[in-house]
Amino acid sequence: MTVTHNSLPLSTAAAGVPVKVTATGHPAQLVHAAHASDHDFVTLWVTNVHSTDVEVTTVITANGVASSNSTPISTSIIIPAKSGKAVIEPGVLLTGSYELKVYASVADVTYYQGYIYRRTVS
Repeated sequence: MTVTHNSLPLSTAAAGVPVKVTATGHPAQLVHAAHASDHDFVTLWVTNVHSTDVEVTTVITANGVASSNSTPISTSIIIPAKSGKAVIEPGVLLTGSYELKVYASVADVTYYQGYIYRRTVS
């Protein structure tokens, strides 16, 4: 058995640069689509450039089907006004083609950035 580890950009941010959060609800904006069988550990930061606090929500979906806010696979955090990067997903495991999505209470004022630590067993 061989195990390999790779650090990769998010599937929606191949260059690794911050991406503007445009969604304000469901369907949420895609951040990363996990590998079908490898283990993707997602680390995600969010920055708020707005003059007031913004609530940012991440949602894990299966097969592209979004869950509601009340499910345990949704997480919300208040990002303070004009703040630096805040960790919103600290190395969360995704696999099986699950998707990590994001939306904010205000469009176009928050940005996400992150990376994937992928573990492959062959």
